[in-house]
Amino acid sequence: MDFGVIPTLPPPTPSCDGLPPAIAAAFEAQVRRGELSVALARGMAGKILEETLHEEPDLARLAEWLESDPGLTTATLNAANSAFFGLRMKVQTVDRALAQLGSVRAREVLLLALSRAAMFTVREFKEEMVALREHSVATGVWARALAVQTGLAPATAFACGLLHEVGRPVALQELSSLSRLSRVKLSRATLWQTAASYRDQVALVLVRGWADVDLVETIQGSGRRAVPRTVAFAKRIAALDFGWGDTCPAPESPSELAAEANLGGLLLTEDQASEILSMRQRALSQIKSF
Repeated sequence: MDFGVIPTLPPPTPSCDGLPPAIAAAFEAQVRRGELSVALARGMAGKILEETLHEEPDLARLAEWLESDPGLTTATLNAANSAFFGLRMKVQTVDRALAQLGSVRAREVLLLALSRAAMFTVREFKEEMVALREHSVATGVWARALAVQTGLAPATAFACGLLHEVGRPVALQELSSLSRLSRVKLSRATLWQTAASYRDQVALVLVRGWADVDLVETIQGSGRRAVPRTVAFAKRIAALDFGWGDTCPAPESPSELAAEANLGGLLLTEDQASEILSMRQRALSQIKSF
């Protein structure tokens, strides 16, 4: 363990206990081979996400892809016109939205659109997915704010924050699909527990294909790089309003925030911490608006 870095617990040992043997074998084989069938792995959503993660995505190509998918087009326009981005005039077309936002903000609007249309979409767990998406968006927002204060790439921090829990909903999507194909109804508890067990493994199948080292290390919980450390701390700030399995009291004062950030290997002054906390109400309304 590196000195000064908050340790992370190792991921749970993957387990398919409770699944029928045929479904368990099929799911384990898919994960082992890295052959997921959900939209983020094989569909248009996956292509768009992979291009979006580039530092300089091809906006013309993205607009063309989006126009072939009505659901993603609608989600993108809704995100672009939300209070989250604060455009002065409502945009009507995807190419106009991306051009007006520019490459950095376009990456964010596309990630938000994908989070609603393709990531956190498991009909058996609608309420849980809404809560997890809000927590993930909040983590992205705070990771970006911290990145601005500490000299990191804000767009990369936002992406890693938003995607840090992507393995759980994708695992649920995959298991739900296998359940429907086999015509075997699985209990919510079995689905949830198995998805939680395989969360990190499923996420790594996805992100290794996207070849983003910061995202890979964020999923792994590594503290070696600055962006994963930033996301880990952003989760703590997000827990002030959108807790997700975090039982430790979140820092609410500038001095507490700066002290915990420094303990986690982030150089944050009390003045910077105060500026970040002053954004809390505005950030909360932006996240809720989306």
